[in-house]
Amino acid sequence: MSETCHPGIAYILQLYTEEQSRVDTALTHNVCHTSKEDGMRGMELPYQLRSDWMVTSVLFLCFILVSYVLAHGKKHLEQQFKNFALSKERASLFDDTTASDVRYTLVLILQTCILSGFCVYDYFSDHDLLLFRTVPHCLLLSIYIGYVVFFFVIKWLLYSFVNWIFFNKTRNIIWLESYFNVVIGAGFLLFPIVLLIVYFDLSPQIAPYFIGFVIIIAKILLFYKCFSNFFNKFHGAFHLILYFCALEILPDFVLWKGIILANNILILNFSTLKIKSPRIQPKPTSEKSPYYDIAEKYGVKIDFRPFIKVESLSAKEFRQQKVSILDHTAVIFTSRHAIDHFFNLCAELRVTVPETMKYFCTSETIALYIQKYVQYRKRKVFFGATGKFADLVPSIVKHNTEKYLVPMSDVHNDEIKTLLDKNKIQHTEVVMYRTVSNDFTPKKSSITICCCFSVLQESIL
Repeated sequence: MSETCHPGIAYILQLYTEEQSRVDTALTHNVCHTSKEDGMRGMELPYQLRSDWMVTSVLFLCFILVSYVLAHGKKHLEQQFKNFALSKERASLFDDTTASDVRYTLVLILQTCILSGFCVYDYFSDHDLLLFRTVPHCLLLSIYIGYVVFFFVIKWLLYSFVNWIFFNKTRNIIWLESYFNVVIGAGFLLFPIVLLIVYFDLSPQIAPYFIGFVIIIAKILLFYKCFSNFFNKFHGAFHLILYFCALEILPDFVLWKGIILANNILILNFSTLKIKSPRIQPKPTSEKSPYYDIAEKYGVKIDFRPFIKVESLSAKEFRQQKVSILDHTAVIFTSRHAIDHFFNLCAELRVTVPETMKYFCTSETIALYIQKYVQYRKRKVFFGATGKFADLVPSIVKHNTEKYLVPMSDVHNDEIKTLLDKNKIQHTEVVMYRTVSNDFTPKKSSITICCCFSVLQESIL
């Protein structure tokens, strides 16, 4: 029996091995095949600073710079902060600044510039989404850091030049050392704030307050050193304010305006949407419109095309309202459209408007427009002073014996009806025109952007 069973078991094992091989091959084939097919598009994750390799690299660089200075220049930092707290009239003979000390100072100032540029980067990442969608993040952060470095260099040159003119060399040196110490201290305070922003999701509404607090502390310290070093007399208070505002406050506003201007330039240069033929509704009535300036400045072609139009009701549609125009002795006009469509319908219905008909208009401009159809007479035409219907009501009340016709659009409110009913004026509201979409079929390649001025136009589009 064993001789018979051994070959059977071996054969079964061989079949099992072959079957397992076929299953593995089939699974491998299905995995490779499905990986080539396009699946469902996933939802994109929102941009986060901690997931950006560039942000992590910048913070790691700042950590290395701070560690290097604290390891090799701790005594230099202590001495600098002690000198800042003391108000010295002249430099000490024992103050010996070496090349290493200058290197430590420059490294910490660079760290402050990097962190300041990052704070600007973080602010605009939350408040200017278009900028971050069009401009590469690496380039944007580099520009901000370079802009801050350039700002500090300009301020150093400006301070050196002004102090060289008005003060002696010793006071100039003491002031520059104090200024650099404040900049370094601001960098140390910004470091934990930046870490909170990146890795602990500090709220974009709260982060500017922390950064603003650091800036205010720095300005107070600089104001104190400016007073103790240059203007420590009572009669120098005016010069102190003038000096501090001109060289410390005003450059900050220039810096901020320059950053906003740079952002606008970057958006224009890196935007993937090249506007060649925008379509704007409606066409401006004056040639001094800014749209013509934009077209000339950027070399674009602007096509003015209204998305909506106003059309009259047909004679058949008007008769369905069962309103007789000749049964009324006065007409209330609230727009030029109402005048046009009223007289057009009268012509279509072959109704001759009597010369005794009176016209009440909400503004003088509308009243003057009536002379396009009838002779303008002051005793027949009345208008309000401000263009509001409420200002026209007193004139209507004086002629309360008239029977008024109110031409209106198919879309209107009940303001006129409410005021007339309140004053017990006999009137009839009639729809004479309506607003419809102005259909057009432009070529897809001819238009790259459409500008709408109301929700109605957007819904029609």
